Amino acid sequence: MDRETTTTKTPSGASIKIKTYITGRESEQIQDILYKSMNLSAIANESNREANLNLNNGSFITEQTHKTIELMVVSVDDKTDKILDTILDMKQKDYLFVISEIEKITKDTQDADVKKK
Repeated sequence: MDRETTTTKTPSGASIKIKTYITGRESEQIQDILYKSMNLSAIANESNREANLNLNNGSFITEQTHKTIELMVVSVDDKTDKILDTILDMKQKDYLFVISEIEKITKDTQDADVKKK
């Protein structure tokens, strides 16, 4: 299925084609990275009730960002291979611009879902 895309230019002029929405399946793939990094333990007995939630490490944030780029960006300057590497190798201002554009789309999709309820 071809999905609607939008094209924008980074501050340095690179053309970025991005999907206009994120699907539920894609959202779950991104959330799954967080859930896999969590460790939940619970102790419940008559004298003690305790729950502990631990994150194994903070690298899940970077992993989620990379997964989101892979799922949302269709092309960079009409090239469709090595998109993540291409974006990671951009100047920081361009990288942050791409992240900001993706976040606008994913946030808009999440906000629209909440408003429907």
